[in-house]
Amino acid sequence: MKGGVRWVSLGVVKRWLLTVLLLAGCQKGSTPGPDAAINIRAPDAAVRSDAVATPLAVDFTVSACPRFENGRCAGPAPLTLEFVPLATASITKYLWDFGDGTPKSSARAPQHTYAFPGIYDVSLVGGGVAGSAPRSRVGFVSVSANATGDACDVDQQCDARLRCICGSVGPKCTAAFARGLCAAACSDSDCRTGEICADFSQAAAPDGPEPWQHALCLKACQSDDDCGAGLHCRDVPAAAPSGGWTRGCFPGAPSPAGSSCRNASGQLRNDACVTGQCIDLGANGICSLDCSHAACPPGTACADMMDGRHVCLQKCGGAVACDRDPLLACTAPNMGPLGFGVMGGEAMVTYCAPKVCAKHEDCGPAGTCRDDQNGAHCVRRQ
Repeated sequence: MKGGVRWVSLGVVKRWLLTVLLLAGCQKGSTPGPDAAINIRAPDAAVRSDAVATPLAVDFTVSACPRFENGRCAGPAPLTLEFVPLATASITKYLWDFGDGTPKSSARAPQHTYAFPGIYDVSLVGGGVAGSAPRSRVGFVSVSANATGDACDVDQQCDARLRCICGSVGPKCTAAFARGLCAAACSDSDCRTGEICADFSQAAAPDGPEPWQHALCLKACQSDDDCGAGLHCRDVPAAAPSGGWTRGCFPGAPSPAGSSCRNASGQLRNDACVTGQCIDLGANGICSLDCSHAACPPGTACADMMDGRHVCLQKCGGAVACDRDPLLACTAPNMGPLGFGVMGGEAMVTYCAPKVCAKHEDCGPAGTCRDDQNGAHCVRRQ
């Protein structure tokens, strides 16, 4: 001490400045975007005399963000994020405001779901024994409306022209809809580029149609990779006047052509089939349609049955082995009570059709062998 003045070495001063700078700037660059500067508030005046006056700094980022765009977290509704604080050690309390009108959270790293589309400001106040420090990010979360074919829970999550088919609100749908589907009612010309108009009205249940059993704009596709989770690229009936069949993203139900459609009570259920018709063939019935006035789905052919019906039958080969119904088998055109012919049929092609038999034992316990002197086929045991 010299002349009443206490001298401090230059090295001590440098170390003190370096400590302050490190504490105040330790979070630089931790969150995307140009607005990463941290607001620091001076400690409150009423600090305990035994407390260490440490500079306060707080910021935050998010995890599980689908994508960052210009420092903004963006994704479709509903968007669930986990907020992560970035703060000096003296911060021990947190108060989050997510900007969507929901209650604030005092959790350190809260998870929050933005249910509806919009742009949201997010703020955090961090506090400790030395005071508090705020951090706000304007428009930090951007939640977009869902497009055609995207999953949804309520209409508000979809684009304005769409509604949430089979969502969590309203009439319940078949269990194939794990979540709702953003879609729009349509006629042939209403859908936009990248969409198709599929008509499921023929698959309506006897007690009234479910929300999906109408003409709907769906996302067009070529394979399952083009569709979202829980959806498949399927052959679906095209709306008039186009008619025929097209491909769109849709859940696994209703069942495709060739599937079984008889329920546990023995009833043939037209609403179980994408074709809208459950034909009485085999033990379990098959999803098909009357092809005398409608085009058959891809992978099937129009067969003229000997009993006068015109039925779309699946072509055997590839994934079609025709082994799910004990009374059906891969069969060439033949004669008999349930025989058939295919006009313009391909050579050496067989079809999933009633099994040819010689005796009752050929049909197993599910059926009997019926003969009309022109041929014999397995029919369902009554």
